[in-house]
Amino acid sequence: YADLNGTIRILDKNMYLPAGTIGAQVYIDANNEDDFKIIFLDNNEATIELAKKWVAMLNSALVLDKEIQETVDAQAINNYEKGKYKIRVGHSTAEHMMYVEVEPK
Repeated sequence: YADLNGTIRILDKNMYLPAGTIGAQVYIDANNEDDFKIIFLDNNEATIELAKKWVAMLNSALVLDKEIQETVDAQAINNYEKGKYKIRVGHSTAEHMMYVEVEPK
């Protein structure tokens, strides 16, 4: 992943998509394995699981399943520090959309 860079959008036209979103139920924007953001639909188990899996695919040393799930369940914004990373999980500006933001400390 040394050259990881770019944006991925996953859109299912048969799945709910709130107004004001970035045009996808899952959106990944990665500068590199240490600096990325994932936006996902928070009222669908499949998109929540995709967000968890994408974190691990982008950075195999970083597993945030618990942090993502507890933030979705609480419908809150949480800040974490894990290893050499600052992590923020919270609500996006669109209804039912949340994000995971990872950056170096």
